[in-house]
Amino acid sequence: MLFYIPFTISISNTGIGMNDDQLRTQFRLDRPFRREGTTDKQGSGSGQIVCREMLEKHGTTLHIESGEGKGSRFWFHGTQEEWWEHFHRIEEGPFYTIEEANEEFKIWKEKFLASRM
Repeated sequence: MLFYIPFTISISNTGIGMNDDQLRTQFRLDRPFRREGTTDKQGSGSGQIVCREMLEKHGTTLHIESGEGKGSRFWFHGTQEEWWEHFHRIEEGPFYTIEEANEEFKIWKEKFLASRM
């Protein structure tokens, strides 16, 4: 008998955070989410859209809590059962160098964002 243990993966930061309006609209491609970050680099929020879409395809939801000037917390819940097959496929490969993975992701992101417009 297999036991499937629930888990939560949470990532927090101490960045500039988001106000309520930004939280409500950050996943909308028709309202670009652009602002200066803590390192003076502009972010588009598209990484969060990609993460949310990937998590939803695996049956879970990206949760976010944030406050302006207080940073943000991003998390999702899952069980070993939900993710076992996915992780097993990862272990089988294919394996990429960081450069190859970044290039693959760039191509995938462009196609993904184009499909959402």
